[in-house]
Amino acid sequence: MKHTPRLSRAALPAIVGSGLGLAAQGLMALLLLKLYSPEAVGEFSVAAQVAFAWATLALAQSPFSLIANVQIPVQKAISTALHWSIRRWLLMLPLAILMLIWGVWPNRSGTGVMLLFLALGTTCMSLLQAGWFLGQSVALRQGEAWAIMAVRMLPPMAAAGLAGGLALFSDHAVSMMLIVAASVGFGLGCYWIAAPPHGHEDPSVRAGTEVQPAPHADRRGESLKWVHTMSDVAVSTAIAVQWAGLYGAEAAGFLFLALRVLGFVPALVSTAWCQVVLSRPEMQRPRTGLVVACATAGLAALVLLAQAAVSLGWLDSNWVGLQDYLWPVAGWQWAASIMAAVSFRPFLAPGSSASMFSKLCIATNAIQLMLLVLPPLLGMAPLEHLYLFAGASSVMLIAQCWWARSLPLSS
Repeated sequence: MKHTPRLSRAALPAIVGSGLGLAAQGLMALLLLKLYSPEAVGEFSVAAQVAFAWATLALAQSPFSLIANVQIPVQKAISTALHWSIRRWLLMLPLAILMLIWGVWPNRSGTGVMLLFLALGTTCMSLLQAGWFLGQSVALRQGEAWAIMAVRMLPPMAAAGLAGGLALFSDHAVSMMLIVAASVGFGLGCYWIAAPPHGHEDPSVRAGTEVQPAPHADRRGESLKWVHTMSDVAVSTAIAVQWAGLYGAEAAGFLFLALRVLGFVPALVSTAWCQVVLSRPEMQRPRTGLVVACATAGLAALVLLAQAAVSLGWLDSNWVGLQDYLWPVAGWQWAASIMAAVSFRPFLAPGSSASMFSKLCIATNAIQLMLLVLPPLLGMAPLEHLYLFAGASSVMLIAQCWWARSLPLSS
């Protein structure tokens, strides 16, 4: 029982910071609905997804390894991650531009200048977002409560405030305003990369003293982590560019606004629960079922609130089609929340469970890619396609949860 307060000092700031970040995401969603058109939201969603994919592939799960491998000093881990991430980022540059063209070009006329600005904005977002991801891991490793909380809440709050301000002081709100707002928010999150080491990290580790390997660590090979990351990014990016390319910017706006609002719940579970447990595996913690119950209640509340906003006329009539996307996306994100709640178990289990976890994720992603490509070829309508994809994804996630839950944890 003596370890419980130390876990709480890390978990509580992460929960509060992520919760305030969620509130900022909700505010951002309202601003998108009230001040921006579905087309602008769709264009921004494609650019944001390409930037996310670019940053994620460049990092290749470096933020996760930084949390799990507590035996490596933070500054050494950051230097190594930055060195290899920049090299991978440059290699991904041509592919990122092609993804952006595929997602945006078919739905615009006279796109030359606009596409150039979108490309520059996407480049900026990807670099700064990669820095923010590393900053979150650094803050969690060092353990200062204010840092753990601030790195999660300040970037989305700044982005939401700037997005609203730019739209209010402009006659025509466009997607570039959202890109600028997001870039500023990510830029604030990069501060923690250069923050001096202090707090939770063991002094011998911080000083670079030779230490014994941690009993719990990310033991996956670099190749497996890269393939896992590539498969994750392939699915998330394919959803963005495929939906916009096949069904238009308006349909993409509906889908990605639903994902923006509801997808924050599994992200909250991952950052405020799974990552805290991995960074402090020796600490006692409450039951995972409580986390799942809170995620379920949060998703239900968000769906009902969004439905009320549409049906009661609080939103522009252009957003009526959003209602069709809420429940299938909510079911998908519910399964993702359960997966996030137990995803720490393969890394605390003995043997090669972590490697098996990555292989299962890769297999799931391969099936999802097929589900994105094949149904349109068979003439399936957008909503039918969404229900099929979300339902199949949920079943596969629950199956992975069942496997992870059955793993014995190391003592």
